[in-house]
Amino acid sequence: MIFDHLQKTAGQAVNAWLANALGPGCVTPNLIGEHRDLIRRLGGPYSIISAHVVFQNGDTLDTRYQYVTVLREPIDRALSWIFFLLKNVDPDRNTTTLIDGAKRFVASDGEDTTSEFLDSIRSPYVEHFCRIGGHAENSDSEKLAAANAALNDYDVVGLYEQMPAFVADFGALLGIAPPERLPHVNVTRSRPKVHQISDVLRSRLEQLNRLDIQFYADVSARIANRARVASAPASTIAWARYDAVEQRAITTPDICVASAALREGEQIDHGSLITFDLEILLTRDIVELEMGIHIFDADQRWAFGINSTLLGQPFKHVTPGSYRVSHHLVADLPSGRYTAGFAFAERLAGREHELFWQHSMCAFEVRRHPTVAHAGYAYLPAELSIQRTGLAFERAVITQHTGSLQASVVSLQLTCGEVLSLPVTVTNLSGQSWLGDVFRPVKLSYHWLNAQGDVHLYEGLRSSPPVDGFAASSDVPAIIQVVAPEAPGHYRLILTLVQEQVCWFEENGFEASTIDVSVSLPS
Repeated sequence: MIFDHLQKTAGQAVNAWLANALGPGCVTPNLIGEHRDLIRRLGGPYSIISAHVVFQNGDTLDTRYQYVTVLREPIDRALSWIFFLLKNVDPDRNTTTLIDGAKRFVASDGEDTTSEFLDSIRSPYVEHFCRIGGHAENSDSEKLAAANAALNDYDVVGLYEQMPAFVADFGALLGIAPPERLPHVNVTRSRPKVHQISDVLRSRLEQLNRLDIQFYADVSARIANRARVASAPASTIAWARYDAVEQRAITTPDICVASAALREGEQIDHGSLITFDLEILLTRDIVELEMGIHIFDADQRWAFGINSTLLGQPFKHVTPGSYRVSHHLVADLPSGRYTAGFAFAERLAGREHELFWQHSMCAFEVRRHPTVAHAGYAYLPAELSIQRTGLAFERAVITQHTGSLQASVVSLQLTCGEVLSLPVTVTNLSGQSWLGDVFRPVKLSYHWLNAQGDVHLYEGLRSSPPVDGFAASSDVPAIIQVVAPEAPGHYRLILTLVQEQVCWFEENGFEASTIDVSVSLPS
């Protein structure tokens, strides 16, 4: 299930209810991410993905999932977002332009702001949902229609102003009881009510959210007219609580790991040499000490692991005492956040005795500084080239189509779906060779008409001509492959030539061949 919610619609409060009812192992923390990427990364570990979902143009909902969303009155939501930025959010490299835009927007009654802030407040509902099966560059009416159509495929759609009804429907879908009240999570600290702002500012917000105001009205009317989701019987709970399995941890009296640190700090440049230092104390002789490191990415996927055995560096007969263990690596990792954990074991004859394992002891971030703007999470040095080839001929487009195609038969009896290789003769009466080029080749093909003369199939199978094509002023034998219709009946088969990307020959004076065909079911 995917709980898709925009900012300031009580999404985090709903998320807290779900996590409390179903367990943090079942529900993701509140996230922001691209739709398909969230499913790819989190669809396995979690049953419910709770996020500010980002859809790409033309995206579709995943039929393996149920989708739930909640909307808030657009002007009220916009004010909550503005003052959340001003009162709750600390400036950093990701939020500075938004906060500055909110300040300027309020101070100027909506006349001055930043482009980033304007994008965040201009009809965000329609801009969000219209990408499901639509495109953000479409006209306003097309975007509004696409947004309304997208919500038809959501399993539960609710309103912030009718929160008890929404969580009741959501709970019924899951088969769990709704909360008596939602917790207050990430609430805007202070903000004016809609009626307390200036008429000028309100008018500006209404102008920017014109599409969302209409969309919200459409959705509200739809909710008022539809039946509620039926509650699940108490004896048939559909979803059960799941608490995530705790991360693996092993400690023994044989070793004490006092600390682990990354010398270069938490911000690492891609490709740089990095060193993890561990201060350890061994309390007894170790026959052969195996030391390892394991690195996990932000989605808890194992990005890298190595140990002294795999490196061919055995450490034998290590005596008691304190040591500094240093792991030297090259940070050849994609940009992102990672954690490093460490393991120690004693290798004995035919077996291994684990001494220590910690899943995560150091957190760090790998950054790249490419000189070229790019898309995607990885940067690959690249360049482009283009050169002229001889695959396209200036005279490849056929302009003279005088000629005909003759078949050796005038009628045929075929079975449904039968494939037939039919000998024909192509007569080229023009002064131009019929061959084309690799982009616009000349092919033999056909149309099927039904008994009434209407088109049954226009785009027939393509068959290649002889290697040299059809020379000017010549008769050239050829073979055309034909596939019979799947339904029995009487048909007319039109055999002709086509130049791909240009035209069908019979449209320009070429005489096609017509054959009467009776198609029957296989015996």
